[in-house]
Amino acid sequence: MNRMTYKFNVIARTSKRTLPGCYRSSSGYLHTPAGKVAYESGLERDYFTQLSVHPGFRRITWNPIELEYTDSYGKRRTYTPDALVEFGLGSGMPPCLLLELKPRKALKENIDQLRDGFYAAREYASSMQGWRFEVRTELSLIPALVSNANFLARYHAISLEDQFPDYPKRLFEELSARGRATPEILITACCSTFEEKAMALPYVWAMLAQRIVAFDIYSPIDNRSPIWIPS
Repeated sequence: MNRMTYKFNVIARTSKRTLPGCYRSSSGYLHTPAGKVAYESGLERDYFTQLSVHPGFRRITWNPIELEYTDSYGKRRTYTPDALVEFGLGSGMPPCLLLELKPRKALKENIDQLRDGFYAAREYASSMQGWRFEVRTELSLIPALVSNANFLARYHAISLEDQFPDYPKRLFEELSARGRATPEILITACCSTFEEKAMALPYVWAMLAQRIVAFDIYSPIDNRSPIWIPS
């Protein structure tokens, strides 16, 4: 049977899955620029973290839909993809990326049981404008992206409004005038004392975390990283 042409007769409905009340050590909630997202494996945690630093990232919905389909043996089955990730237009990513995240070993060992569900998800995604279904493993993790996202996560909630002294405004205006700088150069230009620099630096990281200021997400971020105002 050619699964590429087989019709799985997919019916989609909202998933009712929730994390158990007592989390496993590998499950919990991750804070992203778009809010809190559940995960139930280390791979999900790291990959969601990695996605959250992408400039086009909008939000992640964990276990978004349950797909009911007819498998290649004629039996009705269900499959719930791990996540739906939404990206902005022009980001280089599909607007809606339906994801399954599996360790390579588990994928290889269970592919015969998983294959029909994956093809059903692909069939469903192809029927939705702007959607794509993909299976990812730990090989899709980029260490610098995960490290950058983990570092910046603590700055998502820092307010940049109504601050006194108004370091965010001062830093933003200085960076706008320069075009490009580094956190170190920016802080030195805006602050004269060690205490002022220590107070202002978290706002630089907050502007990066909240995507008001851009940087090379594929290189580890530090005080000497080039930063700029995105166009």
